[in-house]
Amino acid sequence: MERNNIFNFATSELSQDAFICWLCNWVNFDDNSLSEDEKKLKLLATEFIEKMLGEKLEDRKVSIKRQYQKIDVLLEIQNKTEFITNENEKNPVVDIYVIIEDKVGTGLHSNQIERYTKLISEKNEKDNGSRAKIKVVYYKIYDEDNIERLKENGVNAIFEREKNLELFGRYKDNIKDSIFTNYYDYLSNIETDVKSYKEKNLEDWNSNCYIGFFKELKNEGSYLEHADGRKKDCSWGYVNNSSGGFMGMWWFPLSEEKINKLTETSDEDIYLQIEQYNQKNIIAIKYSVPKKNKNNKELSKEDFEKKVTIASEKRKELFSKLKNKLENESKDILKCENKPENIKKFENILKNEKFQKKYFRAGQYMTVGYLEFENIDDCKDKIKILQYALNLLLKGCVKIFV
Repeated sequence: MERNNIFNFATSELSQDAFICWLCNWVNFDDNSLSEDEKKLKLLATEFIEKMLGEKLEDRKVSIKRQYQKIDVLLEIQNKTEFITNENEKNPVVDIYVIIEDKVGTGLHSNQIERYTKLISEKNEKDNGSRAKIKVVYYKIYDEDNIERLKENGVNAIFEREKNLELFGRYKDNIKDSIFTNYYDYLSNIETDVKSYKEKNLEDWNSNCYIGFFKELKNEGSYLEHADGRKKDCSWGYVNNSSGGFMGMWWFPLSEEKINKLTETSDEDIYLQIEQYNQKNIIAIKYSVPKKNKNNKELSKEDFEKKVTIASEKRKELFSKLKNKLENESKDILKCENKPENIKKFENILKNEKFQKKYFRAGQYMTVGYLEFENIDDCKDKIKILQYALNLLLKGCVKIFV
């Protein structure tokens, strides 16, 4: 039985805010007042904060505010010798403000970083004579795709679960404090769950298993094809829909030029997506129609519906051509693969698998057709097969709609 752990019950962002504040506060205690275990917590807290600052803390004190103006945690790194007197109050000059945006399962929204940075800039000017630097930290214990992009939007440091486990892991054998060990175990259990896709049967996967597999596919780099400039659009996440939603991953192997050759339009998209459908795991070829024109102006309802109607017919044509390629011209696909061990596997797949379709509903996002997969290796093989089939359609510029 798993050990009793308070963080299995205290799962909210507020509980995690409290842990961050508790850990950071150890730097404010004098060594003479601390036990040996607490001194190690102070060392950990110092390193934790220094990674946020990008510089040494030295012996500066840290004022910790929780839910200040809706900011999850605000650290004020105080100068040791300089003070400001306001209304008979003498306060230390703040050297650095650290805005910590703490997320558990959600992501950023409502321009949080921009709003909080503006708010602290105003505070810095009013209370501190604009002397302080401002740092923004994004703290996330559950996986989020393309998280590094946040550095383009004002985030200075990202604290992901793996980074925290690496840091905390250097101290875990020497710190006996139950709050720390409980939190470390809690993070470790999440990490174990994400990696458990390697041992579990596909039917037993949870959302963390799918995330672990999607991360592997992105990091391996040898299975997913990306058109020039489209690698950044490859992503994964939860997709909400009327059927209850699913964990999905999508990528874009065709350039705008290639899509135009197939569809005679450059503003529609064709891409691949891993998803769950009718309790099956599938790799689908998708067809999407934009709601805006090339000038980024919203289409009228009538114009959008016209585009969807035309695109739906193109989707049907594309399904027929791909089905023919996969089931009647499979030798062409086998010629695309240069590894003998894969050729035999692909031959067996193409002989026994059918390229299937869902009910052809018209909408912004439509499924052309799909292959079902049964395990990790089966998925990787069928990804390559579908990518080969799409590229073979382009050989000779086969248009799907005339």
